[in-house]
Amino acid sequence: MWVQQFTVATSQYQILLETALFTCLIKASSMNENDGPWLDTVHELLSESRRRQVLYYFLQTEHATVNELAHRLVSRERNVPIDSIDSGETTEITIALHHKHLPKLERHDVIEYDEHSDDVVRGSGFEGMAEFVRRARELEATGGRFEDSSGSSTSVAE
Repeated sequence: MWVQQFTVATSQYQILLETALFTCLIKASSMNENDGPWLDTVHELLSESRRRQVLYYFLQTEHATVNELAHRLVSRERNVPIDSIDSGETTEITIALHHKHLPKLERHDVIEYDEHSDDVVRGSGFEGMAEFVRRARELEATGGRFEDSSGSSTSVAE
């Protein structure tokens, strides 16, 4: 039963994300030319929840540490205040950030990541993705409803 629900939810999210991506105005040249098809790249980078949360955070700031990102992710996933989280609770997410999410974002110049200092900053390709990230955040916050350029609200399920 839960597998069916997960499959349906995943399919609905994919439709939601693709609809949002196509409604954004962005030039393909704003992404790194080595990224291949730019829409595929954007979709891939936004397709994972933790990676989206990192990108959402970088809409608000230009710099973070891996520790700060891990604490924010644990706080969001467990719905607890950041200051109540100890470093032992962030180990799994820190490893995922180090080995999966941050390297993928860095390969596409969305962030720059210094493994030695654990500093993470916006990369040169971030602005090219920013509108997609904003739209994805809006869609998640509104449960799949978004406003088009005329101001009318639409659900991706409609």
